[in-house]
Formats: sequence, structure tokens, C-alpha cells
Amino acid sequence: MESPKAPLTRNFNEQDDKNFGQRDTCKEIPDQNEVPGVDAPELKMANGEESKNALVELIGGKRVTIYVYGQDQFERYVGDIYCDNVFIQERMLKSGHVWHFKNYDKRPEFAQWEREARAARRGLFASENPEKPWHWRRDQRSANIPVY
Repeated sequence: MESPKAPLTRNFNEQDDKNFGQRDTCKEIPDQNEVPGVDAPELKMANGEESKNALVELIGGKRVTIYVYGQDQFERYVGDIYCDNVFIQERMLKSGHVWHFKNYDKRPEFAQWEREARAARRGLFASENPEKPWHWRRDQRSANIPVY
């Protein structure tokens, strides 16, 4: 994994908490940002609100540090998020509130954390066959239904 660049930081207040999790996790952070390696259920999906609430519980009203290390194909910044010395992607994966997005992040620990959540049937993996958010978005777009 590449060394992290200088962190972007911001204090989030209660108003921000309402928007946090609308799409993956960092939509309202300045400039477009993306959380690499994970994909959260959309709010309209099963487990969408639960996933958002888990994230808000971890970072709501707190200062987060984002170690930006690149941009994706859509020119969004990608980086790892920490709050109170907790690696947020790790916590969300281990609790089963997000998917490991293997197409865009090959870190083996992410795959392991998702496997552990699946085996323990935590979060969205309590369902027998939870819908993947990238499939749900594709199906919504195909039906001309707004995704966000």
C-alpha cells in the first residue's frame, strides 16, 4: 500500500451527520472524496439506514482524519479515514455494515474482515443473500430510477 499523503481534516457537526452516509461515506467532504475498498448500502436499500447509523455512531460530531493517497477514475479523492485512532473502514467491515469493494481495492485484510463478518452473520450479512450496492445502483439506473 502506498504511503499516505498529508491528511485532510474537518470537524463534523450535527448538521453534517444528517448527510453522512448518503453515498458511501464521504460525499460532503470538500472536493469529491471516496472511501477506498468499501461500498455501503444506499439509504433506500435494506440495511442502508443501519449502515449510516453505524458510521454516524463512529464519527458523528467528531474530528476525522483522511489520509488521501490518490484519485479514482471519476477524479474523486480516495483515502483512509481515522477517528479517535480507529480505522473506520476496518470497523465498518468487521461489523458487517459495508462490503469490501474488491474491484477497486485489493488489500487482503479488507477481504479477511468481510469474511469474518459474513461468518459471524454480522450487520448486512445476517441476511442469507444481501444485495450488493453496485448491483442495486446498476438495476436502478437501468430502470431510470434515481439512485440518490
